[in-house]
Amino acid sequence: MFNPLDMGLAFSRASTQMMTGWLRWGETLSASQRVIEHRSGLVQDAARNPFAGDYAELGRMAPEKISAFALAGSSWMEGCFEMQRQLLAQMADLTRFATSGGAHPVAFMSRSAERSNRIANTAIRAGGKALAPVHRAATGNAKRLKV
Repeated sequence: MFNPLDMGLAFSRASTQMMTGWLRWGETLSASQRVIEHRSGLVQDAARNPFAGDYAELGRMAPEKISAFALAGSSWMEGCFEMQRQLLAQMADLTRFATSGGAHPVAFMSRSAERSNRIANTAIRAGGKALAPVHRAATGNAKRLKV
């Protein structure tokens, strides 16, 4: 049965998850900018003197991005599949309600509200999970490079 307090708590948790996601996004952008500046200097140094280039660091650039974005894409798709599963369950429930002659509208509305909340939370979590590998790579590089 629908409980407005449960829904309020769920919205509060969702808000916290969204704020955490925005914080992680900001950290990712800041760390990326610092790492790009540092590595741009390494590229310039290697161009000026090819024998003194830091090729170990330059060699990390492409593989780490490929790995982070592959994990991010995979995680995002898992979240999309879960949202699709939940949306299909919502549509099936709506179809059952519509073809039952509108029996038990309060129960249907309660299930619909709860499921809608789960779908929204799934979307929020999917974004956070997709950002996680990119955030980990960017902030890890910034710490490792001490920038």
